[in-house]
Amino acid sequence: MLILGANRVSREIAKSLKQQGFTVKLADTDWENISAARMEGFDTYYGRTVSDHADRNMELSGIGRLLAISPHATLNALASTRFKSEFGSENIYYLQNTEGKKLDKRKASHSKIVGRQLFTEDVTFSKFSSLLHGPGEIKTTTLSEEFDLEVYKKAHNSKVIPLYLLDTDGKLHFFTTDHELKPKVGWKITSLIYESKEKQ
Repeated sequence: MLILGANRVSREIAKSLKQQGFTVKLADTDWENISAARMEGFDTYYGRTVSDHADRNMELSGIGRLLAISPHATLNALASTRFKSEFGSENIYYLQNTEGKKLDKRKASHSKIVGRQLFTEDVTFSKFSSLLHGPGEIKTTTLSEEFDLEVYKKAHNSKVIPLYLLDTDGKLHFFTTDHELKPKVGWKITSLIYESKEKQ
């Protein structure tokens, strides 16, 4: 996966994906973010993903999806359009942000993001970032017949944002606003859990 943004939200999601065995590359124009990502062992690209330099120098072998997790809606939109022909719109994902919501309300066509909105309608970049800086932690759990998705949510007092599923064949399924996932027994679920530390 190519992840646009090497901010903390991107890095934490990337870390969980890497632990599941996926190839991850983080791209950003912010040197501090790139430095932090490199310190954490990630493959990175420093620069604009939509540029002649990126076309010539950004290695994409083994990569077939884009996660646009930049806090800047315009950059997310440009990148999603740029990689649509390469990955296909079904493999372009983005995390909504308040800037993007404002642009959507104005119906600015140039800001339209191609792809699928990650997680749920109310999950924005700023909300995710705020939870990570507070009680939020990304964890993976294996679901069973007794411990299905509903029981899983109740066990965490619904203070959970499901991120993606890994099926028994090792295939990745992101939670998106355009499709309801129905995990089966033995599937692994990775979520941002934000119960208070006292309750955990």
